[in-house]
Amino acid sequence: MTNEILLGKVPEILIADDTVDTLRFLSKVLRNQGYNVRSVTSGTLALRSIQASHPDLILLDIVMPDQSGYEVCNALKADSQTQHIPIIFMSALYETFDKVRAFKLGGVDYITKPFQMEEVIVRIQNQLELQAARSQLIQLNIDLEQRVQQRTVQLEQTNQTLQHEIAERQQVEQHLRQSEEKFRQLSEHIHEVFWLMDYDCNGRDCQGYKTAYVSPAYEEIWGTPTEALYVDPFNWIEGIHIDDRPRVEEAFIRDAPLGQFDETYRVIHSSGKIRWIRDRGFPIRNDSGTVYRIAGIAEDITAQKQAELERDRFFNLSLDLLFIADHQGALKRINPMWESVLGYTYHELLGQSLRAFVHPDDMSLVRSAMRSLRQDQDVNGVEVRLRHKGGHYVWVAWNIAAFPQERLIYGTGRNISDRKAAEEQLVYETLHDSLTGLDNRASFMQRLELARKKRRRHSNICFAVLFLDLDGFKSINDTLGHLIGDQLLIHVADTLRKVVRATDAVARLGGDEFTILLEDLQDLKQVIEIVERIQFHLQCPIKLEQHKVHTSASIGIVLSSPDNQTIPDIIRNADIAMYRAKAKGKACYEVFDRTMYTQTIRLVELETHLRQAISNQELHLYYQPIIRLGTHNSLITHGQLEGFEVLLRWFHPEKGLISPHEFIPIAEDSGLINSIGEWVLHEACSQFSQWCKTWPAFSKLYLSLNISGRQLRDASLAQRLDRVLRETEIPPHCLKLEITESSLIQDTEAVAKTLKTIRHQGIQISLDDFGTGFSSLSYLHQLPIDTIKIDRSFIQSLTQGDRDRTIVQSIINLAHTLDLSVVAEGIETKDQLDLLQQIDCDAGQGFLLAKPTSYEILNGCFLTSDQDCPILSHCFATRPFPIPNGTETSTPKGRLSGNVTSPSLIRKS
Repeated sequence: MTNEILLGKVPEILIADDTVDTLRFLSKVLRNQGYNVRSVTSGTLALRSIQASHPDLILLDIVMPDQSGYEVCNALKADSQTQHIPIIFMSALYETFDKVRAFKLGGVDYITKPFQMEEVIVRIQNQLELQAARSQLIQLNIDLEQRVQQRTVQLEQTNQTLQHEIAERQQVEQHLRQSEEKFRQLSEHIHEVFWLMDYDCNGRDCQGYKTAYVSPAYEEIWGTPTEALYVDPFNWIEGIHIDDRPRVEEAFIRDAPLGQFDETYRVIHSSGKIRWIRDRGFPIRNDSGTVYRIAGIAEDITAQKQAELERDRFFNLSLDLLFIADHQGALKRINPMWESVLGYTYHELLGQSLRAFVHPDDMSLVRSAMRSLRQDQDVNGVEVRLRHKGGHYVWVAWNIAAFPQERLIYGTGRNISDRKAAEEQLVYETLHDSLTGLDNRASFMQRLELARKKRRRHSNICFAVLFLDLDGFKSINDTLGHLIGDQLLIHVADTLRKVVRATDAVARLGGDEFTILLEDLQDLKQVIEIVERIQFHLQCPIKLEQHKVHTSASIGIVLSSPDNQTIPDIIRNADIAMYRAKAKGKACYEVFDRTMYTQTIRLVELETHLRQAISNQELHLYYQPIIRLGTHNSLITHGQLEGFEVLLRWFHPEKGLISPHEFIPIAEDSGLINSIGEWVLHEACSQFSQWCKTWPAFSKLYLSLNISGRQLRDASLAQRLDRVLRETEIPPHCLKLEITESSLIQDTEAVAKTLKTIRHQGIQISLDDFGTGFSSLSYLHQLPIDTIKIDRSFIQSLTQGDRDRTIVQSIINLAHTLDLSVVAEGIETKDQLDLLQQIDCDAGQGFLLAKPTSYEILNGCFLTSDQDCPILSHCFATRPFPIPNGTETSTPKGRLSGNVTSPSLIRKS
């Protein structure tokens, strides 16, 4: 079949592709199809090969190492010797603008990789057939032109002969008949319809025409005999498609005598097939210039038209907006997607300027694009909004190219409204909190930066930043669930929006933390008014589903200052002030000052050093004896040692002794309290184990250690306690754990379960600082408590009046009724001791009885005792418990909140 395409010559195909596997595959398949194949791997080699021998068709890759397919194509089309060679582009580039560029450069087809070989073969065959038909047509046209020229010469010669040799008229007519016969013979062998019609300018409409000659090709195209035309010169019109017929007939009568007849129309063959025809007429004039005959040629352009229809099909099926406009931008042709995207009909858009639909804010982009087009520069990726028929705007991205020779503009546009909407949503989500809709951290920082710049320009205008943290939010979130917690955050966000001014910015930084930027302030009074208004509205109870919820906020305030504060500094300072407010209690606010910053820096430094304190052996244990108090009714007249409260001390190599009141809260906030508490537990038990091994009677005493809330909420606490007791070989009754009411606020049920497990192991439980909280009595009922420790604040006021003494006595009576022992903390005077004895307090501790002492000093004291068991001789009746030199003389008691600080009572039988 391939041999038939080029009239017996085997078509030769050149493949240019830098992928060797593709070259081999295509070459093999095409050779199997009967084609001669040449292959090269670069654009340079392709040009050399083509110059050496012109192929019949070129398969051209776009992306090649030295010259791109576009450059090779451009070079070939610029050369008159090679510009006729059809080029099919093959590339992995699939974008519309790549294909448009390929066709603009002169490519006849575009195949996207990966490809189907069947498709490639069909497209190659079609192009070769088109090329063969085109070559034949060109040759026929050349032949026809030559024949027409020859005939014209003959006619001119004949006319001259008639003028100069009237006498030889008969001879000339004979020659003319011979010439006409030759012309007839010639015309019978061409595929175009050649026709001659005599014309009488005096006739009206069709009556002035008479068929002189029609070539036999008419019968092949129209499917009717030529004889009918000699009877009716306009019989050929009957074969024209009914939609084209009126136009062609009118044009022929009007334009043919003027030499302007050039029409394209459809002919319906007698078999029903439709053929596309291009028909042209040329008037022939006599010596006087009068038209007496019209010659014409009707060419079958069906193949060309089908190719155009294929291009139109692509044009109409494209999902992009395609258009052709004049050099002023008026639309001359558009595809159906315009109506789908913009809502206007084809006729509503045709002839309209594209600018008429552009959003006013985008007109500058359009003007810039038109300037580029006038300079013969392509416009790529310009994004503008076009007005929809419904009134809204649609985002479209355009690629546009100008063709100055045609005075036309070609463009393709893609609807990017969804992408733009997604970008806008992404920007919104980037700058807003997804739960509350408030500004997020990034957006707030931008607003704050603008406020700083405004402050620098107008020094008389101030701004303030509020940092809010909800009080008790974690408890609400944990107990009522995250859904209620989220609803509460949304409610707080709505409240803040309503309370602040319209010019203020409200943001959620995360969790239950909010920030507010107050601008255009005159003084601090304005800020305080807004803060108090916020506090008032937040404290109003709200109902979330079936729950009535109360909340409040701790607020830190930072005022703008003349110095060049950075954004992080402002947020940090507001955060510092907020924590200072939270430390004061709920619903408080604090204004930042430099003292807070200095203190915070110190806390950060302490935390850094504290993280290394254990490994650097900077932490030490001190022991404060707990003494049984003799009573008036008791047989015991002298105090006896019951146990030790274990206290933690930190000796820093540079800062010296650091108070537990400083580092214990840091340990709790940072989470270090767990590791420190673990170390204290193991160290204290190990030291106590040594005493028990040296003096077995020590097993009747106990160690009292504070356990933090974090440790209590650790499900593995009971296992760790059991492990330490086993490793140190001390009995469980020698260990008493002190807990505070504050450690029981969160997860009370889980904590109670853990304490019951610990109590079941034989370890005793002591409730520390009794009377300072709000839930002491309920804890006595819920928890397995053995001992109550009366807070030192009650002991300090014990001798100041009957009311304070009654409170302490009531606590002792309540404890004894519940079969609990009582330990008084902070005994510092003889009067306090006497009163505690009178009201039957079981035991006590304090500087009057014994001060905290290190293990090494206390151990040395025991070793120098003259008793077999040194603890039996230590009672305060004759003298205070002996305190060696070098022991602690200050009163602070370091609680570990997991901090090792408290002993409890173990009675000696």
